[in-house]
Amino acid sequence: MIPMTIKNSLGFIGLLFGLVGQIPSVAWSASPAVNTRSAMVMNASAGRTLFEHNADAQIPPASVTKVLTLYLVFEAIHEGHARFSDRVVISEKAAGTGGSRMHLQAGTEVPLEELIKGMAVDSGNDACVAAAEHMAGSEAAFVAQMNRKARELGMTNSHFINPHGLPAKGQVTTARDMAMLSLAYLRRFPESLRFHSMQSYTYNGVTQHNRNRLLGYCPGVDGLKTGWIAASGYNLLATAKRGDTRVLVVVLGAPNPTARLVETRKLLEVAYQKLAAGSPVIELADLSCYVDPYGPPPGKKQPHGKPKKIATAKKSQHQAGKKSATSTGKTKMAKNKSQRPAQTVVAKQDKAHQTGNQSSKGKPTKAKQQASVKQTTGKQQPAQGAKDKPAQTAKLSTKASNSAKSTASSCAPKNVKKTDSHQTAAKPQKTNGKSRDKTADSPKKAKPQAKKSPSENT
Repeated sequence: MIPMTIKNSLGFIGLLFGLVGQIPSVAWSASPAVNTRSAMVMNASAGRTLFEHNADAQIPPASVTKVLTLYLVFEAIHEGHARFSDRVVISEKAAGTGGSRMHLQAGTEVPLEELIKGMAVDSGNDACVAAAEHMAGSEAAFVAQMNRKARELGMTNSHFINPHGLPAKGQVTTARDMAMLSLAYLRRFPESLRFHSMQSYTYNGVTQHNRNRLLGYCPGVDGLKTGWIAASGYNLLATAKRGDTRVLVVVLGAPNPTARLVETRKLLEVAYQKLAAGSPVIELADLSCYVDPYGPPPGKKQPHGKPKKIATAKKSQHQAGKKSATSTGKTKMAKNKSQRPAQTVVAKQDKAHQTGNQSSKGKPTKAKQQASVKQTTGKQQPAQGAKDKPAQTAKLSTKASNSAKSTASSCAPKNVKKTDSHQTAAKPQKTNGKSRDKTADSPKKAKPQAKKSPSENT
């Protein structure tokens, strides 16, 4: 007969196994197959969805917001309300917008076409504000147009606060909404790919590379837009055309830039493989078995050149560095003089006292020079007369020690000569629990320069 406690334990274990068996298996396999928070793949030529992963999860859009901004700009040009050649006056607000920039200067006039390049290639937040003010009179009025257009396109789970994607409370989108926006954008304004396919763009002395590193690396890729802020992760809208078939991929919330490229490229390649095989759907097993034929993605390309203002600042810093190096050299010379042993001075004064020499400008005798050399090399004990003037000796030693400390702390020599214990007579000083000799301070470690934080949205 089985005791009651064992029966209860067996019943609890059976219930636990029953619950585990009801958990759907897809929940365990979805994460390894797609390393992003959300994703969607479409056959843009046919308008059909091939794959989706958390496609309705709301995520901050970051710089993929600029696709909607560009949609409104191209729409205004198509409808005759604006032209590529329009001269846009850059306001203080536009020029002062942070994050990724195309380095606009307040008070200048820039053609609208250049602002489009700045948004598409440089991901310029300053270009977005300048275009918004030119198109609608103010940034707020333009954002209202953005939200109206989003509703017209069926983007029911998206809301926008600004035209560039910098962090803003309540600004969200989804992979499905971004796929709908990108599909409408490509169909209505196919000429926009002329800008999105540019791998670099130079403005105001700065050459910046397109953040979409699949350009020129993954076959057929000719757009669209990247984005990043801390709240969303790494986003990418990418499109490629091979033959007569265009594929659109949306990746939101990748953990790092490499994962963003790898996952987007994987979804593109598997999509073309499935379409070539006549299959309209991408399965998770297709993604898990994918073998990358291209190797590691290209590294991040840094901007070339600097704006005029920044170049001037750098020049002044260079000049300051030269002055600092000159002053450092003078300090080293002063230090070498101050580090002469104090006993040499004491021996000279004592010798002068014994011989009755009252002149301080006279040349030293041969015996005096020999005594000075012997005292400097440390092979002879201090002169007897040094004991007759302890106060004077202490003052001179203190001055020499203080001078040595002041110079050693800024630029101590690599090889410090050992001095006689009678000459230094310095007490050890404790620093952070470790003793340190006052007469031979180690050089101060230079403070590391603050790392440049990445752009707010790229």
